[in-house]
Amino acid sequence: MNSATSRVLFFHGLESGVNGKKSRYLAEQFPNSYTPNLKPYYALPCSLWKAIVAIHRFKPNVIVGSSFGGFIAMFLLQTRVWKGDTILLAPATGLLFKKRLWLPAGEQNNIVIVAGANDTTVPLDGLSKLQNLSLKTNIN
Repeated sequence: MNSATSRVLFFHGLESGVNGKKSRYLAEQFPNSYTPNLKPYYALPCSLWKAIVAIHRFKPNVIVGSSFGGFIAMFLLQTRVWKGDTILLAPATGLLFKKRLWLPAGEQNNIVIVAGANDTTVPLDGLSKLQNLSLKTNIN
């Protein structure tokens, strides 16, 4: 991935925002990055709408979603709103909607899940279930 030309869309987590550490780091590494404000979280349809608008306006090469933002990215993959390369950083999928614990199969996208073995917020066992239920997907 060429950092000068790649368009990285970042969906932040509940305890973060457009000026969070991950957002700032991505902006430093990828000049063409964008982080939409997904708050207020209690209005999930509004967060999803903001994410969809960001995809259509920004036209990213890759989406990075962290925790709650990972859930948003995964939901958009499931509904085929987004079909591109995705990095999920400890996605909060199993914590929010246990019945949505899957990723689409047969797409030409790459999905990378990054998680920590000692993460107490997003347990690794839920992400292992996600990977096992999504074996037909190209998950790294």
